[in-house]
Amino acid sequence: MATAISISGLVKSFGPTRALDGLELEVRTGEVHGFLGPNGAGKTTTIHILSTLIGADGGQVQIAGHDVARDPDPVRAAIGVTGQLTAVDNLLTGEENLLLMADLRHLGRREGRRRAAELLARFDLAAGGVTVFLTTQYLEEADELADRIALLDHGRLVAEGTADELKRRIPGGHIRLQFAYPDGLESAARTLGEAVRDDEALTLQVPSDGSVKSLRALLSRLDDESIEVDGLSIHTPDLGDVFLTLTGQPDKEKEAAR
Repeated sequence: MATAISISGLVKSFGPTRALDGLELEVRTGEVHGFLGPNGAGKTTTIHILSTLIGADGGQVQIAGHDVARDPDPVRAAIGVTGQLTAVDNLLTGEENLLLMADLRHLGRREGRRRAAELLARFDLAAGGVTVFLTTQYLEEADELADRIALLDHGRLVAEGTADELKRRIPGGHIRLQFAYPDGLESAARTLGEAVRDDEALTLQVPSDGSVKSLRALLSRLDDESIEVDGLSIHTPDLGDVFLTLTGQPDKEKEAAR
């Protein structure tokens, strides 16, 4: 797949503070790419470099194959938008190939996600080869809209992948098995070994990454021992868990909701 944005070894400092510390990032053409990170991670600095096409202290930034540092106007169709989705409505003409969407907090969580989804659907951006670079504080928004997600911390990329891929990297996922009778619970506990058992609720929590492969393997083991399961549910970490594990900082959206 072609590359719309390529960032290699990007460094940007403000006095003694290094906002970007050798950032490496590649955004594919035609995808909605979520760009996440805690406050002070370097998201806004990256967006400013991309949207205003200004240089940095070091490293390379290419948009659609053009070197930003060497070409003052590499992509005439590129537009930078921070904060106003209404401005996007007015600016889109059908000729753009890069759309930067940032800081939708003023719209509120639900309104921002709804408006962003409406925008993407109405202009069918990805289908038309338009690349969307989305920074947001709302992890639900990124989970719903982004094809791939990059997680930034202290000016460096710490994780990248689809939302599901990132969630599977975090421990704590499990499959919850429900049994109708204590005998079934007892047999399953002996067969499966490592599991969290609740005799009162007649359940087992079996560690799992939530993948289809792991689910099939689990059911096959139970079937081999003729153990009947009354019900099951799959529980995987969410992006808030990913955020906390990889950056050491909680998801502010979850914190505010408590």
